[in-house]
This record gives sequence, C-alpha cells and structure tokens, in this order.
Amino acid sequence: EGIGEDITPIEADFDAMFLIAKPAEGVSTPAAYRYFDEHPDTEYGDISGVIEGIKNNDIFLISENIHNDLENAAKHFCPSIEEIEELMLTDGALLSKVTGSGPTVFGIFENDKDRKKAAADLRSAGLAADIIYAGCIKPDYDKGERI
Repeated sequence: EGIGEDITPIEADFDAMFLIAKPAEGVSTPAAYRYFDEHPDTEYGDISGVIEGIKNNDIFLISENIHNDLENAAKHFCPSIEEIEELMLTDGALLSKVTGSGPTVFGIFENDKDRKKAAADLRSAGLAADIIYAGCIKPDYDKGERI
C-alpha cells in the first residue's frame, strides 16, 4: 500500500510458480518517479481485487486487478522490460509485470514446464542478466533458486 512502504500480511494459501528476470540495464527510481509525475498514468488497479485473488488462489482475478503506476516509466527507461513480459506471456505465463520502478519482471506460471521454457528462452535471447525460480513464501518453502 502507499508507495510500497506499507505491507499488510494476508492470510492465504496462495500457491504459484514465479519466474523473476532482471535485465542487464537498470532504472533509476528517482528518474522513474519524475517521469511518472510528468506523464501521469490514468489507469488504476484494484488492490482489494488483488487481495481477494490471493485469498482465493485466483490468478485471473489478480491479473484483472493488478497495476503498477510506474510501469510506463520503467519501460521508458528500459525497453527490454516489455520484451521480457511478452516472452513470458508467449511461453505460458498467466501474468507478467514489472516490479516497483523496475527493471525486474516477474511472471506467474501454472506449471513448471512453461516456466522452464520461458527461463531458457529469456537466457537464449539475452534479455535477462539474472533469472530466478521462486514460489510463494511459506514457512516450509525454499526462498528461490537462482538459475
């Protein structure tokens, strides 16, 4: 909530497979905020819809409601973000978005086969300098595997 400084735990049994990809180039957070101030985004997400989707393990509800105000700014400074998102979606991601002010992109996959294909395709295309498999944070779940 807010600009990401307010974190509220959600009681849920959300289960998903994430692929996290970071391009070689970076995005300056102050520059992204300046760009946003100069080019305000008129779309808004619905955080209550995202929370409801997490609680109900409904990735489609999440994808309908999730929004990142800084996405256009991040893509302005790092065009490969859009290429990474498109590749993940083409390879079966149910959702792919840039995180924060960028440049890191996450994809949520229904199965490991699609996730591994996307990771291989990102690597062979040279789009990501760092690729990580991750899952939801649960007490008994690993913290992610760098590939």
